[in-house]
Amino acid sequence: MIQKQEVRSGARANYATKLPFLYLFEKKEEKPMTGSWRNIRYSRRVLLQSAAKTALTALALGTVAPALVGCEQVRLPGMAQKKTLVYWAHTFPPAVDYVTKTLIPEWQQKRPDIEIKYETVPHSDFEKKLLTALAAGTGPDMYQTWDPNVPLYVKNKRMAPVIPEAFGYKTQEELIKAFMPGSLKAFIIEGKLYGVPLEYNTLSLWYRSDIYREVGLDPNNPPKTWDQLGEYAAKCTVREGEKMVRAGFQWPWKSNIWYMITFVPIVRQAGGDLVDATGTRSQANTEPVQRAMQIYADMVFKYKAADPAFVIENDFANGRWVSQISGIYFMPAVLKQNPKLKYGENFRVGQLPQIEGGKPSTILYAWLWTVNPASKLQREAWEWISFMSEHGAGWFKNVGYIQPRLGWLDSPEAKENPALPVFLEDFKYGEYLPRTVVYQEMETLLGQAIERVIMQKIPIKDSLQTLHEELTKALQRAG
Repeated sequence: MIQKQEVRSGARANYATKLPFLYLFEKKEEKPMTGSWRNIRYSRRVLLQSAAKTALTALALGTVAPALVGCEQVRLPGMAQKKTLVYWAHTFPPAVDYVTKTLIPEWQQKRPDIEIKYETVPHSDFEKKLLTALAAGTGPDMYQTWDPNVPLYVKNKRMAPVIPEAFGYKTQEELIKAFMPGSLKAFIIEGKLYGVPLEYNTLSLWYRSDIYREVGLDPNNPPKTWDQLGEYAAKCTVREGEKMVRAGFQWPWKSNIWYMITFVPIVRQAGGDLVDATGTRSQANTEPVQRAMQIYADMVFKYKAADPAFVIENDFANGRWVSQISGIYFMPAVLKQNPKLKYGENFRVGQLPQIEGGKPSTILYAWLWTVNPASKLQREAWEWISFMSEHGAGWFKNVGYIQPRLGWLDSPEAKENPALPVFLEDFKYGEYLPRTVVYQEMETLLGQAIERVIMQKIPIKDSLQTLHEELTKALQRAG
C-alpha cells in the first residue's frame, strides 16, 4: 500500500521511494523571472502539462476521486490515455465467472486502452441502487435491466440509443438484421433502438418422462393443449387421503414476475392482452383474461393436480413435481440438484401448451444491455456490448443464456444441447410482455388477482374487475 508522506526540503529521495513516479514532478531550480507577471505568457502545452501534473499528484495522494461515469485515468505526457468503463450487473455466479475470467481478459488484449470495471449487485438490491445512481446523474457507463423497464427508462432519459457503428454496421436496420427476427422489437421506442439482449428467453413445458412412462403416458408425446396438460397432470398426481405427495403440475406460486410470464401467453392465445396496444388502457376484465384465469384455476380445482401449499425444495429433480413451465436454463439446475437424472430417460421438454383453436403464442422476455446517457464513453460502451454479444456459444455453454445475435446456433455448443430445438420452435410464436410505463404496478396487481382466485377462492370475474379498476387508476396516475 502506498503511504502518504509529507514533503519537506531535502526529503525528495524518500518521497520518490514511496511514490516512484513523482520524481518527474520535482521542482527544478530556475532563474528568477524578470518583468511584470502580467506580461508572462504561458503556452497551451505548459498549461496542460501543469494541469496533468497537479491532477496526477492529487490522485496519488488520494485527494481526488475520479467520477464513476466515463472514468479516464490520467497518464503521464507521452503515454496513451487509458479509459475506464464502468459496467453494472446483477449477481449471477455463472455470468460473473464468465465475464471476469474469459470476456474481460480477451477484451483487454483486444482493447488495452479501455479498462472494464465490472461491478455486481445482488438481484434484490440491483434496481434500487441503479435507479438511485441514474437519478443522481452518475451511475455506471452501461448496465443491464429487465426488458419491461424500457418504456419507463426511456421516458425518464435513463437509456441512450444504440450506436450501430459500434457493432460494425452503418445503420440501425442493418444491426437489427444481425439478430433473431423480432428479438429487438421490445427495445425500439419511437424508431430508436435502446439495447440488445444478454439473456433472451422463452418458456416451454418440462416434464418427468420417467413418471409419464410409469403411469402409462407416452414419454415422447407431451401435452399440446392446456386441457391435455390438466388430464396428464391429474394422472400423475398422488395423494394420501387429502394430502398431496406428488403434484402432477405446478404454477410458479408467490412470484409476481413468474405469474406474469406464464399468464400473459394464455391471455394472448385467447385473443387478448392485459392492456391495449398503446399501453394506456386496461383490458383486465375482458373475456380472454377470464379464460386464462380459468385455466390457471382449473389446474388446482378441476384437475386437482396443483397446490400452492405443496412446495418442496428441488421438487422436480426429486420427482415430487411432475411438470412445470421454465426456460432452457432449467436443465443444468435440475442436473445439479440430482446428477443421477438423464435428459430423455428421466425428463424432457415439450413446447408450451396452447388453447385448442386459439392463436399460437408464447412469451419472450429478456435482460438487456444498455448505456447510460450521462456516460462520456457511450461509443466505447456499445463497443464492449458488441464484443460480449459476439460470444453467443460461450454464454450458452458457460452461463446457460440464449443470445439472439445470429451466428452461434451452428456451433457445437448449440448442437449438443437436446432441449434447444424445442425452445427455438417456441421462439417463433413469442411476444414480449405488454409495454406500459406502469409495468411494475401491473405485475403486482396481476399477482394479487391470481392469489385472490386460487388462495382466497374469490370468483374470477370479481377478482379481475378489481384488477381492472386498480390498473386503470395506475394508468391514469401515469398520465
